[in-house]
Amino acid sequence: MKGKWRKVFISMTVAVCVIGLAGLGWFLWSDYQGISINALMNRTAEKDTAKVTKTSVVEKENLRVLALGDSLTRGTGDPSGKGYVGYLVDRLKENSHHEVSLSNIAVNGEKSDQLLLRLKEKKVRKQVESADIIVMTIGGNDLLNGGQSLTNLNFTEIQTDKAKYVKNLTEILSELRSINEDANIFYVGLYNPFSEMDYELLTSSVIRNWNAASAEVCADFPKTTFVPTLDLFPPQVNDYLAADKFHPNAEGYQLMAERLVPLVMQ
Repeated sequence: MKGKWRKVFISMTVAVCVIGLAGLGWFLWSDYQGISINALMNRTAEKDTAKVTKTSVVEKENLRVLALGDSLTRGTGDPSGKGYVGYLVDRLKENSHHEVSLSNIAVNGEKSDQLLLRLKEKKVRKQVESADIIVMTIGGNDLLNGGQSLTNLNFTEIQTDKAKYVKNLTEILSELRSINEDANIFYVGLYNPFSEMDYELLTSSVIRNWNAASAEVCADFPKTTFVPTLDLFPPQVNDYLAADKFHPNAEGYQLMAERLVPLVMQ
């Protein structure tokens, strides 16, 4: 009888290992065989060429910047409170002879379904309507859950969460475009705050896969640019993280802003 249960236990253990390796293999395969983010950015740029006017945003008399999304756009982790949005606006002011105004209505902890609901609010819609530039981060909380999703990987749950998130992001961008056809939208992708840990390869693969899905959605909308950040911080990611080892510090946000500046000002 003991021998029988021993065989059952061994069979179950092997099955669990096979399932786990299959999940890992799927993510690694999709990571390297999936859609190239750079290709998607180029596709977006090519599609928008005929629609973008020749006037640079820095030449507008009154440039209105709207910031949407979660704690990354709120600037959490930066002692100055500026975050990437504040540093971006500083650079815009330096390169423009006209007024640059900012409305940052990002919310700490916000998920994609929550942002979608807020876009139904009259006061939010009014700000979207008047914006010349919209910058946003969203989806990190859908995936990370404070880092728990990547430290306790469940591939089935991640895939389910990603499907819901992609649907929400598509609706978010559709809503933004229905309110404002002319604003340039910049979606800032996810970085990996866990890249110095033992499971860096796996977490980076999961985040890269998530980013690829976001970039693909962005590529389907006019004047909408996916801005990658996964390459900004490694290999010394902790040098660019705040004390919580999750959000960027001032230097990290400055790097994000520098990635955005040439895209916004082109």
